[in-house]
Amino acid sequence: MGFDLYGLKPQENTNKPPILLKFQDKDGWVEWDIMSDSDKEEYFAEKETYNEDNPGIYFRNNVWWWRPLWNYVCKNCSDILTDEDVGAGSFNDGHRISKTKSKRIAARLRKLLKNGAVDIEETAYQKEQKSKQSHYPFEKINIIEFERFCEQSGGFEIC
Repeated sequence: MGFDLYGLKPQENTNKPPILLKFQDKDGWVEWDIMSDSDKEEYFAEKETYNEDNPGIYFRNNVWWWRPLWNYVCKNCSDILTDEDVGAGSFNDGHRISKTKSKRIAARLRKLLKNGAVDIEETAYQKEQKSKQSHYPFEKINIIEFERFCEQSGGFEIC
């Protein structure tokens, strides 16, 4: 199981590559059955680059990565998130976080990254998880990527 987050009004930093539009039907679904293997390879390569250049469009974590990330966000953004937000963030059923809250989460995470709090948490978390032999990773890079997503997402939906 994974958590797919989609920006509600994402900042678009680059234009969508033509291959991402070429094989879409009128409803926006990709028509995989008419694509050659080389088309599919090009499609996925271009989509990956487009998503990296436009971090507010899409963010994904599997359950192992999402749980510690969301817990960290909830702990450090308790004055931003409602109880409903906190609870709904543990499910992938379409809960939405507003643009205002998303921007505030990003600002808080930037502050925690800048002042070294994330580094301290990462070290402590890894020691604790190792002693428990847990499979839930917590790494700074995930916080950085989520901060970028929150900043540019225009609000987001958790699916």
